[in-house]
Amino acid sequence: MTTSRRRGSFLPTALLSALPLLAAGFLAASPAAADTARGSAATASRGIVAQAGDVTAAQRARTLGYWTPARRAAAVPLDGLRRVVGPGKRGVRGPLGLPSLRPEQRRPARADRTAVRRLADTTGSTWTRGGRVARTVGKVYLTMGGRDYLCSATVVHSRNHDTVLTAGHCAKDGAGPWAGNWTFIPGYADGDKPYGVYTARRLFVSSQWADNADDNYDVAAVALNTDEGRHVADVTGSHPITFRASREVVSHAFGYPADAPFDGSRLTYCSGRTETDSTEGSRDHSLRCRMTAGSSGGPWFAGFDAGTGEGTIMSVISYKYADDPVTQYGPYLGNVAKSIYESASRA
Repeated sequence: MTTSRRRGSFLPTALLSALPLLAAGFLAASPAAADTARGSAATASRGIVAQAGDVTAAQRARTLGYWTPARRAAAVPLDGLRRVVGPGKRGVRGPLGLPSLRPEQRRPARADRTAVRRLADTTGSTWTRGGRVARTVGKVYLTMGGRDYLCSATVVHSRNHDTVLTAGHCAKDGAGPWAGNWTFIPGYADGDKPYGVYTARRLFVSSQWADNADDNYDVAAVALNTDEGRHVADVTGSHPITFRASREVVSHAFGYPADAPFDGSRLTYCSGRTETDSTEGSRDHSLRCRMTAGSSGGPWFAGFDAGTGEGTIMSVISYKYADDPVTQYGPYLGNVAKSIYESASRA
């Protein structure tokens, strides 16, 4: 027996109230929306699409000044966890994460599963053990379509010591707008910014994501500006990344979930054994985890050492299905993801 499914959502009330406006299109550009487009036009190379972020000191200062305490507090989670529209259809992304209703774009069914999965921690617990992960995973603030949002990201080994990995939808809304005012705060905890604040210099996604919002490619890499001359990896440390990782391994996922029952104030994690999404056309990993919106872009680690907080990044938090709120999914990182990462590492 199979059931058709549409990707589910934890869209917050503030965003749901704005749906009529989003459907009709924005009538006027706000200063925040203008920030989204202030970089140079996107460029493409080898199937990788890039967008300039803050490339001058004035732009960096403007972004840092934009994120006042009030704006940070008002930002809402941006996630690929969308609400069901109609009975049991899995859809592709629409503008600002809204599901498309076009039947020709609905993805095939996913087989039912009845097997019980025994995992170490599926509830989403506050990480209290410190270590490298408490420095390298951080909270992301961004503006997209004139609204302010939250995501998560992680510092990854790179040639430039400036690169973080996140979800594709935390950098670009599929074929929709790029994110602006993109700002990363590593080690964020209860409003503290112990390792500095870093704005985006250049953002990278695949053409599969930029053109079609293909969930298999929901990954992005962002090259950051320095903070007072300091490269982020020199301050926080960083993690290695693996491509074409083994499936069905023990993994730890981290992020800053901000929808109830979480509030986005502390680093949170889940752990357990990954599986493979059985939906036709999907290559994604799955992991039992109740973390909510805001955790998107956070890392999945293989070989994680809870004592040191070190591990190898194997995926990022991407989405959930509407009829299964306890399982999250992350893209399988293959050659395309490697090209995204290498492009950012060289930027």
